[in-house]
This record gives sequence, C-alpha cells and structure tokens, in this order.
Amino acid sequence: AYFIIMYNNSYSSRRNRKATPPPSTFSYDYDYTSSETTNSSSYSYSPFRVFSNPFSSLNVSNLSKRKKVSLFLLPACILIFIALLSNLISSSTTNNIKLLESIKSMLGMGKFRGKGAAYLSFDEHKKAGIMTLDKPYDRLRDVVWDLPVRESDRAVFWTTRKVGAPYVVEILSECLKLTVANENGRRYQDEKTLQIHKSGGNKYVNVDTTTLKGIKRAEKLNVISSELIDVMVTPHIREMADIFTEENQGRFFAFFRHPIEREYDKVKGGETPDDNWMTRLLIDKPNGTLSMKDLGVAKKVIREKVIVGLVDEFLMPSLDRISKYFGWKGSSVCMEEKAANMPHELLGDANDGTGEAWELLHPYNLYDVQLYEYARATFRAEEQTLIPLHKQIQFFGDNGDEEEEGE
Repeated sequence: AYFIIMYNNSYSSRRNRKATPPPSTFSYDYDYTSSETTNSSSYSYSPFRVFSNPFSSLNVSNLSKRKKVSLFLLPACILIFIALLSNLISSSTTNNIKLLESIKSMLGMGKFRGKGAAYLSFDEHKKAGIMTLDKPYDRLRDVVWDLPVRESDRAVFWTTRKVGAPYVVEILSECLKLTVANENGRRYQDEKTLQIHKSGGNKYVNVDTTTLKGIKRAEKLNVISSELIDVMVTPHIREMADIFTEENQGRFFAFFRHPIEREYDKVKGGETPDDNWMTRLLIDKPNGTLSMKDLGVAKKVIREKVIVGLVDEFLMPSLDRISKYFGWKGSSVCMEEKAANMPHELLGDANDGTGEAWELLHPYNLYDVQLYEYARATFRAEEQTLIPLHKQIQFFGDNGDEEEEGE
C-alpha cells in the first residue's frame, strides 16, 4: 500500500510540475522544508524526501480503479490473514495442551507400564533398586574420588570368567607381595583361628573365599576386621559383599573381557554358552526374562561399586591404576611378565558384529555386550576419579573429609 501511494504521489507531482533544471548546489539542511510550486525556478533537495508521510498529499481521486481496489483490499487481506494465523496458533496450543494432559493421564493410570516404556514413580524406582542399590551392594564403598581408601576398607578381587584370574592372583602374591585369601587356604579350613601360611614365598590365609562355604567361614572368623589380609579373591560378588559392615566396607576390583570372547573360550572347551551370565549374576536372576531395568541395575553396580580393569591393550594401565589406588608397590617387570600370559583378543574384528562367532553367540549375550561396553566407558571415566593412595590421603585425609587449608 505504501509503494502504491508513493507511486501515485510521484506521478502526480511530475505531471503538475514544470521541468526545471537542477541547481548548481544542493542544500542538505535536514530541517529545511519547502513546498514546490509550478512557478518556482529552483528547489531545495532533501535526502529524506522519500521517507516523508505518503498520506499527507494522497489524492484518491487520481488513482485508477484497479489501484483503488488494491488499496482497500490489501488491508482487508492483511486483517484476514492475521485472524487466521491467530486462530491456527490458538488451535495448535489447545491441541498441545490436550495431548500433554492425555499423556499425563495415561502415565498416572499406568497404561504404559509393562509395554516397553519405563515409567516408575520415585518410590517404585527406589524399591526396584534403580535410585539406590540395596543389599548387599550398599555395604561396598562407592568408587568416587573424594572417598579415599581407609585402613578399615578391604580389597576384593572379583574374578569374572575367562579373564586369566590365576595370573592376576600371581601378580598380587608374587609381584606386589600381598597376603591373599583364595583357594590355597582350603587345606587349612579346620583351623579355628585366622592364620597366615606361606608357599614359595607367597603368603595366604587359611580361608578360601572362592567358595560359598569358605565365605561363610570367613564371616564366622570375622576376616573383614583383620589386618592380616590384603586382598580377598572370589567369583561370588553378592555373597562376598554381604559379609561387610558399615565399619568395614569392601572395595571391589575386577577385569572385564568381551562376552563374545568369553563365551567363545567356553565353546572351544566343549561348554555350553551362558545366557547373559554377568548381568544375571549381578542382579541375582539366574532364570527368567531379563529387562532393560535389570540391565540398568547391573550397570549401576559396575559404575558405583567396581574398579574396572580391562584385559585388552589396557591391561598394564589397568594393573598400574589399581595398584596405585590401593597403595600397593611391587616390581613392574614382574607384572609385565605375568600379564603376558593372560588371555588377549582371539577373534579380533569378529567382535564388530559381522563375524560368524558374533552371529552364533550374540543372541545369548545381548545384555552382557551392553554391560561390557558400559564397563569400558566406566574404565575411561575412572581415569579421572581414581588417584593414587598417597594423593587421596593428602587431599582428603584417611576418613574422606577434606582437610582444612593450611593443614
């Protein structure tokens, strides 16, 4: 509409004004205004002339019929467009509100539960062990950087399957010179008190924590409060965690291997592959169908309660990190020699999802594969949270309370 009026004004002005040569000089006085007349021999120029009010000299009678129609229809069309747009926005907002209310109603009535969606109230999360880990994992110390290893904490090596656990025990005994509780103590299970025995320069106690019977005996002898043991070895993470107390909490560490590698070793040995062995072990669900909630609980145990080591190219960094975290010192040459005997990757690129072994074994380990990848992510995260014992004590003291400045 503006340009139609401007065009008409310009046309009328040209038609009514005599042609006059431009002046030799121009005035750029922005406050100066003058009206042009047909009798003027010169005129003043204003650079803001084009932005003057076009309605000031509008003469509708000079417009053609089509321009008149356009001039009056354009505002009407604009008003109609604004009204339609406003109605559309209002309708869309109303529909969104109705949709949100419908979803809230469904969630409140629990229509999504058991159909693949995980909607649980806070209390239900807590009961399911998702918000917090219930027994026995609540008796293990969290793996966080501001909770240093205390003298009352007890280290436990959780021996997962097919990771070369005997070689790790040799590293603990021979290279780090630690007193361990493992199957070597089985021959002395008739002894009434906790004692240390030696074999080939290695020290071990008369308790076998690798069996359920031995764990019960360890609880009876109150081994968790004894300073005779440096590290306990067990494949039974839940039963072992159950013997710890608030005063003496457990510090678990473990080495993880790809489930396809693990099960491939079993098949080679003539054994039947397991169905998500590690996930079932962590949540204590040997039978039945697993769910994503079960996997979530297992992940939470790994993330919060286990110091993660890997048996691939990160084997030596894993051993070095764990030994420094607990303040254990030993021969690095000895550790490298023992680590060379531990199992490494056998399938290589077959674990990328394209090999025949993967196609055969992956259906049995859908959840364990995800758990393994999460363990690897935890390993990377713990690079920032696990610091050597002497720095833990320096920063936070033995009780985990940060020291005041100047101490």
